[in-house]
Amino acid sequence: MNTIIYHHIYGSSSFIAKEYKKYVLNQSRENIVEYSNTLNVQKKVLNQAKNINHESIRQDIWLHFASIAIKTKNTDEIFKCIDENIARLRESLYEFQRLKSIKKRFIYISSDRVGCKSGDFDENRVQSCPIDSYGLSKHLSEEVVNFFSNNDKVNEYRIVRITNVVGKGQNNDQLIPRILRLGLQGKNLDLGFINGKRSFIDISDVVSGLYKAAKFDEGNPKVLHLSSELIELSEIVDLCFNAIYKETGFKPDNISGKDINNRGQASPDLGNCVMKDKYTREILRWKPLLDIPDAIVIAAKHLRLQNEQR
Repeated sequence: MNTIIYHHIYGSSSFIAKEYKKYVLNQSRENIVEYSNTLNVQKKVLNQAKNINHESIRQDIWLHFASIAIKTKNTDEIFKCIDENIARLRESLYEFQRLKSIKKRFIYISSDRVGCKSGDFDENRVQSCPIDSYGLSKHLSEEVVNFFSNNDKVNEYRIVRITNVVGKGQNNDQLIPRILRLGLQGKNLDLGFINGKRSFIDISDVVSGLYKAAKFDEGNPKVLHLSSELIELSEIVDLCFNAIYKETGFKPDNISGKDINNRGQASPDLGNCVMKDKYTREILRWKPLLDIPDAIVIAAKHLRLQNEQR
């Protein structure tokens, strides 16, 4: 009997979701169902179901990417964003429960900014120590997923925390894409004093890890981590500057200005809040394959070629 697998992607406009879609479409006998941030799901699901051979087993994997980034420091606005994120997630979870298939799995895409408390890691308990408002939003969303999981004895629920993503095609205002974008334009950067450490991971390793988490059938781990080793932010800046120089012959300067930490581009050393991902690597048989220096070089080259085609 054949197994037909559907990957349902909610919040498909995000960089990671788009790359995950490409990855899945390269696999055989697997399908993508996309949803916008306003769900209109049931009609799509029913249309998909009509095409299923009755001799086949249907398996549905729902990945929730949808999230509003929190860029404000206004308390009222922060909690408004958190409320909206939780409302979207709750709606997504209800739609997941309505899917008609023999086997279903819900995967919530979380963040390392939720943090981990110090002490031994327990894969069956969410250990959280949010380091900022975005981490708080993700933490509260994880609690919603856990509530559904504890009250649903049939379906599987997983949380995958992802660290800072690097990769070609990334165009947000995070540290690495921002440096590459401005540096390739021949501009110096106002980064201020860079300190602390962060974990970075290439998008190719993220999507392969998500795919393995989605397909993993040996048990039902609740919390998984996709990350790499910590690296000094000052080293990240140097790697970006060197990649820009390699592509253009121009090496930017970090001119004086506000500390980058004050603008939400990076955070201090995470200490005990660093993700503990040994468990994930062991059970998924997964690890990052692309070193961050190489990932930055590839991203810089891609962005330069992209600029030349405009």
